[in-house]
Amino acid sequence: MLTTEDFDFELPQELIAAAPAPTRDASRLLVVDRVSHKILHRTMQDILSYRRPGDLWVFNDSRVIPARMMSREGVEIFLIRKTSTAHWCVITNNAKRSRTGTTFHILPKHHAHPVLRGRVLHTLESGERVMNFSYDFEPEHYGRMPVPPYIQKRRAHLAPEEQAALEALDEERYQTTYASESGSVAAPTAGLHFTPEILAQLPHAFITLHVGIGTFRPVKTATLEQHTMHGENYWIPRHTAEALLSAKRCVAVGTTTVRALESVQHLHEHGGTTNIFIHPPFYFRHCHALFTNFHLPRSTLLMLVASFLGNPPPGKSQEMLKAKESVTWLKEIYAEAIRERYRFFSYGDAMLII
Repeated sequence: MLTTEDFDFELPQELIAAAPAPTRDASRLLVVDRVSHKILHRTMQDILSYRRPGDLWVFNDSRVIPARMMSREGVEIFLIRKTSTAHWCVITNNAKRSRTGTTFHILPKHHAHPVLRGRVLHTLESGERVMNFSYDFEPEHYGRMPVPPYIQKRRAHLAPEEQAALEALDEERYQTTYASESGSVAAPTAGLHFTPEILAQLPHAFITLHVGIGTFRPVKTATLEQHTMHGENYWIPRHTAEALLSAKRCVAVGTTTVRALESVQHLHEHGGTTNIFIHPPFYFRHCHALFTNFHLPRSTLLMLVASFLGNPPPGKSQEMLKAKESVTWLKEIYAEAIRERYRFFSYGDAMLII
């Protein structure tokens, strides 16, 4: 039986990317060949050489909302999901100052919009607060992009003007170029590497999965079986399902794309909430290659990648790897990436498993 500790690893803090690469296609690319077990070191500019006839590259088109709002009272309010016209579920960075009945005032980014008032109605068992706001607002008018805490921590030593410049850069770069369906509170980061020019040269389609706050939370239970997976809303359009049925190979861009596609037994137009927890051993029905970033220790994303490594490419006679073998291989790959000084996590480099 696998334990959560099996998915731990030591990462030098300087390898956590605090900012994106100069351009989207400037990232490095580590390629893992599941047939030869070779690890190849490439760059994003080599990605088109990995196209194959009959491919369909599937992307998550969810758009990140600027979910981090700072109140005049000094408490950060992080939007999780909208529940009705002027009601949101939120989390705050100060539980004692966010009790039921507390009112906060959020200043707009521009003077054209009024001060936004939010009142805490009650607290859910999860710790989320339900807030009623003074009107139905657009997060873009009040919030900042929800870059993960580890990026904020890496930037903490910078001068205020440098931090402000990076926050301004986040508005563009912590969003995929094809994002269209608003609802995520974290970016589907694998897609951050793709320029419109690269996308235009790949046969592609889209799903939507709105990334939730749980994506960054490590598994805290001792065993994987004890972990309760967070739910995320997704949608597989009819044209995407039909294109996948006629494709020879599905290249899933990002773990969120995998979660959406592997949530259905048979490909068809479908949507809902998925709480699928993919960990070794897991048989992949629809995804044949995976493009992804390097993930946090003990994260469900890391467990998904280990699962994928355990599956042979379609049409190959190899057997699935045992759970422990796929985790061992994952650790070898990550150790190689650390030795070669790849950049990790949301703004980091990428990996392609073929």
